[in-house]
Amino acid sequence: MSVFLIKLSLTPLLIILTTLVARRWGPLIGGCLTALPLSGGPITFFLAFEQGTEFGVLAARGSVMGMVGVVIFCIAYSRCAMRFSWPLAACISLVWYFLSLEGLSRLPLGIGGSALLTISLLTVALCLNGRQPLGAIPAGAPWWDIPLRMVAATALLLGLTGTAAVLGPQYSGLLSVFPVFTSVMTVFNHKQYGPQAARKFVQGIMFGLYAPTGFFVILACFMEDLGLAWVYLAASIFCALLSFLTLKVIARFQFT
Repeated sequence: MSVFLIKLSLTPLLIILTTLVARRWGPLIGGCLTALPLSGGPITFFLAFEQGTEFGVLAARGSVMGMVGVVIFCIAYSRCAMRFSWPLAACISLVWYFLSLEGLSRLPLGIGGSALLTISLLTVALCLNGRQPLGAIPAGAPWWDIPLRMVAATALLLGLTGTAAVLGPQYSGLLSVFPVFTSVMTVFNHKQYGPQAARKFVQGIMFGLYAPTGFFVILACFMEDLGLAWVYLAASIFCALLSFLTLKVIARFQFT
Protein backbone atom coordinates (compact mmCIF):
# COMPACT_ATOMS: atom_id res chain seq x y z
CA MET A 1 0.00 0.00 0.00
CA SER A 2 2.84 2.41 0.82
CA VAL A 3 4.40 1.90 -2.64
CA PHE A 4 1.01 2.58 -4.24
CA LEU A 5 0.65 5.79 -2.24
CA ILE A 6 4.10 6.94 -3.34
CA LYS A 7 3.16 6.34 -6.98
CA LEU A 8 -0.16 8.12 -6.44
CA SER A 9 1.38 11.21 -4.85
CA LEU A 10 4.67 11.54 -6.73
CA THR A 11 3.24 11.85 -10.24
CA PRO A 12 0.86 14.78 -9.54
CA LEU A 13 3.65 16.68 -7.74
CA LEU A 14 5.98 16.25 -10.72
CA ILE A 15 3.26 17.34 -13.15
CA ILE A 16 2.63 20.51 -11.12
CA LEU A 17 6.37 21.27 -11.05
CA THR A 18 6.96 20.81 -14.78
CA THR A 19 3.82 22.73 -15.72
CA LEU A 20 4.78 25.72 -13.58
CA VAL A 21 8.35 25.64 -14.90
CA ALA A 22 7.11 25.62 -18.50
CA ARG A 23 4.80 28.56 -17.79
CA ARG A 24 7.55 30.52 -16.09
CA TRP A 25 10.53 29.85 -18.37
CA GLY A 26 8.87 28.72 -21.59
CA PRO A 27 8.17 25.41 -23.36
CA LEU A 28 11.81 24.69 -24.27
CA ILE A 29 13.00 24.68 -20.64
CA GLY A 30 9.80 22.94 -19.55
CA GLY A 31 10.36 20.24 -22.15
CA CYS A 32 13.98 19.77 -21.09
CA LEU A 33 12.93 19.17 -17.46
CA THR A 34 10.04 16.94 -18.53
CA ALA A 35 12.59 14.65 -20.19
CA LEU A 36 14.07 13.76 -16.79
CA PRO A 37 13.31 10.15 -15.75
CA LEU A 38 10.26 11.28 -13.77
CA SER A 39 8.34 8.11 -14.55
CA GLY A 40 11.00 5.66 -15.77
CA GLY A 41 13.20 6.24 -12.72
CA PRO A 42 10.51 5.42 -10.14
CA ILE A 43 9.17 2.53 -12.25
CA THR A 44 12.55 0.82 -12.56
CA PHE A 45 13.16 1.38 -8.86
CA PHE A 46 9.84 -0.22 -7.92
CA LEU A 47 10.55 -3.14 -10.28
CA ALA A 48 14.00 -3.73 -8.77
CA PHE A 49 12.66 -3.30 -5.23
CA GLU A 50 9.73 -5.66 -5.74
CA GLN A 51 11.20 -8.19 -8.21
CA GLY A 52 14.88 -8.24 -7.20
CA THR A 53 18.15 -6.72 -8.39
CA GLU A 54 18.64 -9.13 -11.30
CA PHE A 55 15.21 -8.23 -12.63
CA GLY A 56 16.05 -4.55 -12.11
CA VAL A 57 19.29 -4.81 -14.13
CA LEU A 58 17.50 -6.44 -17.06
CA ALA A 59 14.73 -3.85 -16.83
CA ALA A 60 17.31 -1.02 -16.84
CA ARG A 61 18.88 -2.50 -19.98
CA GLY A 62 15.43 -2.52 -21.56
CA SER A 63 15.01 1.10 -20.50
CA VAL A 64 18.20 2.09 -22.32
CA MET A 65 16.81 0.44 -25.44
CA GLY A 66 13.41 2.05 -24.84
CA MET A 67 14.96 5.53 -24.96
CA VAL A 68 15.22 5.08 -28.73
CA GLY A 69 11.43 4.77 -28.83
CA VAL A 70 11.03 8.02 -26.89
CA VAL A 71 13.26 9.78 -29.43
CA ILE A 72 11.13 8.35 -32.26
CA PHE A 73 7.99 9.64 -30.51
CA CYS A 74 9.50 13.13 -30.26
CA ILE A 75 10.64 13.18 -33.89
CA ALA A 76 7.21 11.99 -35.06
CA TYR A 77 5.31 14.55 -32.97
CA SER A 78 7.57 17.37 -34.11
CA ARG A 79 6.78 16.44 -37.70
CA CYS A 80 3.06 15.91 -37.15
CA ALA A 81 2.34 18.98 -35.00
CA MET A 82 2.29 21.42 -37.91
CA ARG A 83 0.13 19.17 -40.09
CA PHE A 84 -2.46 17.63 -37.80
CA SER A 85 -4.57 18.42 -34.74
CA TRP A 86 -3.32 17.20 -31.38
CA PRO A 87 -5.38 13.94 -31.22
CA LEU A 88 -4.10 12.74 -34.59
CA ALA A 89 -0.54 13.93 -33.94
CA ALA A 90 -0.51 12.06 -30.61
CA CYS A 91 -1.94 8.86 -32.12
CA ILE A 92 0.53 8.82 -35.01
CA SER A 93 3.46 9.48 -32.68
CA LEU A 94 2.42 6.72 -30.28
CA VAL A 95 2.02 4.29 -33.18
CA TRP A 96 5.59 5.08 -34.25
CA TYR A 97 6.71 4.65 -30.64
CA PHE A 98 5.21 1.17 -30.32
CA LEU A 99 6.43 0.12 -33.78
CA SER A 100 9.96 1.15 -32.82
CA LEU A 101 9.73 -0.84 -29.57
CA GLU A 102 8.59 -3.91 -31.48
CA GLY A 103 11.53 -3.59 -33.84
CA LEU A 104 14.02 -2.89 -31.06
CA SER A 105 12.90 -5.93 -29.08
CA ARG A 106 14.05 -8.10 -31.99
CA LEU A 107 17.48 -6.51 -32.39
CA PRO A 108 20.56 -7.83 -30.56
CA LEU A 109 21.49 -4.39 -29.24
CA GLY A 110 23.50 -4.22 -26.05
CA ILE A 111 23.66 -1.31 -23.64
CA GLY A 112 26.35 0.45 -25.64
CA GLY A 113 24.57 -0.01 -28.96
CA SER A 114 21.23 1.23 -27.59
CA ALA A 115 22.83 4.29 -25.97
CA LEU A 116 24.81 5.10 -29.12
CA LEU A 117 21.69 4.79 -31.28
CA THR A 118 19.72 7.07 -28.93
CA ILE A 119 22.44 9.73 -28.81
CA SER A 120 22.94 9.61 -32.58
CA LEU A 121 19.22 9.99 -33.32
CA LEU A 122 18.92 12.84 -30.82
CA THR A 123 21.88 14.73 -32.24
CA VAL A 124 20.72 14.37 -35.85
CA ALA A 125 17.14 15.38 -34.97
CA LEU A 126 18.26 18.47 -33.03
CA CYS A 127 20.61 19.54 -35.82
CA LEU A 128 17.83 19.19 -38.40
CA ASN A 129 15.29 21.06 -36.24
CA GLY A 130 17.55 24.02 -35.52
CA ARG A 131 15.96 26.90 -33.63
CA GLN A 132 12.19 26.68 -33.51
CA PRO A 133 10.33 30.02 -33.74
CA LEU A 134 7.73 30.64 -31.08
CA GLY A 135 4.85 33.06 -31.28
CA ALA A 136 3.10 34.73 -28.38
CA ILE A 137 1.67 32.35 -25.76
CA PRO A 138 -1.54 33.30 -23.96
CA ALA A 139 -0.91 34.25 -20.34
CA GLY A 140 -3.86 32.47 -18.78
CA ALA A 141 -4.98 28.85 -18.54
CA PRO A 142 -8.32 27.34 -17.48
CA TRP A 143 -8.68 26.26 -13.85
CA TRP A 144 -8.96 22.59 -14.81
CA ASP A 145 -5.66 22.54 -16.73
CA ILE A 146 -3.27 21.28 -14.03
CA PRO A 147 -5.79 18.88 -12.37
CA LEU A 148 -6.52 17.25 -15.73
CA ARG A 149 -2.81 16.88 -16.47
CA MET A 150 -2.32 15.28 -13.05
CA VAL A 151 -5.16 12.79 -13.57
CA ALA A 152 -4.02 11.85 -17.09
CA ALA A 153 -0.38 11.29 -16.15
CA THR A 154 -1.20 9.41 -12.93
CA ALA A 155 -3.61 7.09 -14.75
CA LEU A 156 -0.96 6.29 -17.36
CA LEU A 157 1.72 5.65 -14.75
CA LEU A 158 -0.47 3.39 -12.60
CA GLY A 159 -1.55 1.45 -15.67
CA LEU A 160 2.05 0.87 -16.73
CA THR A 161 3.35 -0.15 -13.30
CA GLY A 162 0.37 -2.43 -12.80
CA THR A 163 1.03 -4.43 -15.97
CA ALA A 164 4.79 -4.15 -16.56
CA ALA A 165 5.98 -6.87 -14.16
CA VAL A 166 3.94 -9.64 -15.83
CA LEU A 167 5.63 -8.92 -19.15
CA GLY A 168 9.14 -9.86 -17.99
CA PRO A 169 12.19 -7.65 -17.45
CA GLN A 170 12.90 -6.69 -21.07
CA TYR A 171 9.41 -5.49 -21.89
CA SER A 172 9.09 -4.01 -18.40
CA GLY A 173 12.18 -1.94 -19.09
CA LEU A 174 11.00 -0.94 -22.54
CA LEU A 175 7.65 0.19 -21.16
CA SER A 176 9.19 1.90 -18.12
CA VAL A 177 10.25 4.80 -20.35
CA PHE A 178 6.84 5.07 -22.00
CA PRO A 179 6.48 8.82 -22.61
CA VAL A 180 3.95 9.42 -19.82
CA PHE A 181 4.94 13.00 -18.99
CA THR A 182 6.18 13.65 -22.53
CA SER A 183 2.89 12.73 -24.19
CA VAL A 184 0.64 14.41 -21.62
CA MET A 185 2.61 17.66 -21.47
CA THR A 186 3.18 17.83 -25.23
CA VAL A 187 -0.50 17.30 -26.00
CA PHE A 188 -1.56 19.96 -23.51
CA ASN A 189 0.91 22.45 -24.97
CA HIS A 190 -0.34 21.67 -28.47
CA LYS A 191 -4.01 22.01 -27.53
CA GLN A 192 -3.67 25.21 -25.51
CA TYR A 193 -0.85 27.11 -27.21
CA GLY A 194 -0.69 25.73 -30.75
CA PRO A 195 1.67 23.62 -32.88
CA GLN A 196 4.69 25.92 -32.59
CA ALA A 197 4.61 25.68 -28.80
CA ALA A 198 4.29 21.89 -29.08
CA ARG A 199 7.32 21.69 -31.38
CA LYS A 200 9.30 23.93 -29.05
CA PHE A 201 8.33 21.73 -26.11
CA VAL A 202 9.34 18.58 -28.00
CA GLN A 203 12.66 20.20 -28.91
CA GLY A 204 13.26 20.82 -25.20
CA ILE A 205 12.44 17.18 -24.46
CA MET A 206 14.99 16.03 -27.02
CA PHE A 207 17.63 18.28 -25.48
CA GLY A 208 16.82 16.74 -22.11
CA LEU A 209 16.92 13.09 -23.21
CA TYR A 210 20.71 12.85 -23.03
CA ALA A 211 20.51 12.90 -19.22
CA PRO A 212 18.04 10.01 -18.70
CA THR A 213 19.96 7.93 -21.25
CA GLY A 214 23.02 8.21 -19.02
CA PHE A 215 20.84 7.57 -15.98
CA PHE A 216 19.66 4.19 -17.24
CA VAL A 217 23.12 3.21 -18.53
CA ILE A 218 24.51 3.68 -15.01
CA LEU A 219 21.68 1.60 -13.53
CA ALA A 220 22.21 -1.21 -16.02
CA CYS A 221 25.99 -1.29 -15.57
CA PHE A 222 26.39 -0.82 -11.82
CA MET A 223 23.20 -1.89 -10.02
CA GLU A 224 24.53 -5.31 -9.02
CA ASP A 225 27.87 -3.93 -7.83
CA LEU A 226 26.67 -0.83 -5.96
CA GLY A 227 23.29 -1.98 -4.69
CA LEU A 228 19.94 -0.34 -5.19
CA ALA A 229 20.31 2.74 -2.99
CA TRP A 230 23.82 3.75 -4.07
CA VAL A 231 23.32 3.16 -7.78
CA TYR A 232 20.17 5.31 -7.85
CA LEU A 233 21.97 8.03 -5.94
CA ALA A 234 24.90 7.96 -8.39
CA ALA A 235 22.62 7.84 -11.43
CA SER A 236 20.49 10.70 -10.09
CA ILE A 237 23.52 12.91 -9.44
CA PHE A 238 24.90 12.21 -12.92
CA CYS A 239 21.49 12.90 -14.47
CA ALA A 240 21.15 16.19 -12.58
CA LEU A 241 24.63 17.35 -13.60
CA LEU A 242 24.05 16.49 -17.25
CA SER A 243 20.69 18.26 -17.20
CA PHE A 244 22.36 21.35 -15.72
CA LEU A 245 24.96 21.31 -18.51
CA THR A 246 22.19 20.92 -21.09
CA LEU A 247 20.39 23.98 -19.72
CA LYS A 248 23.68 25.91 -19.90
CA VAL A 249 24.08 24.91 -23.56
CA ILE A 250 20.52 26.03 -24.30
CA ALA A 251 21.19 29.40 -22.67
CA ARG A 252 24.66 29.76 -24.25
CA PHE A 253 23.46 29.24 -27.80
CA GLN A 254 20.17 31.09 -27.20
CA PHE A 255 17.83 28.32 -28.27
CA THR A 256 15.13 29.89 -26.11
